[in-house]
Amino acid sequence: MPRSAQPRYLNGKALRRKRLAAGLEQAQLAEKCGVTQSHVSNWETEYNGCRLGMLHKLAEALGCPAADLMRDDANPAAGKPEDETGDADQEPERAQRPAA
Repeated sequence: MPRSAQPRYLNGKALRRKRLAAGLEQAQLAEKCGVTQSHVSNWETEYNGCRLGMLHKLAEALGCPAADLMRDDANPAAGKPEDETGDADQEPERAQRPAA
């Protein structure tokens, strides 16, 4: 599947946060999952997405639920469609002119 058409199941920031919390280097996580260090780097920077099967391997290697890697807990709105965050319906704030 072309890179642009591949679904984005993985949140790169969440993967990095969980990997660091587990005390693992990218190369160590890569070895546990049977991929190269550059795969892990590309996932963390969201250059490439990963398939669901790999998402589950990553979660198992990090000892967390797969859902934890699909969202960024440090930014609760990350990964949610705009209509769920409320941002899509809000008008941008306009500067108010002072009364003359």
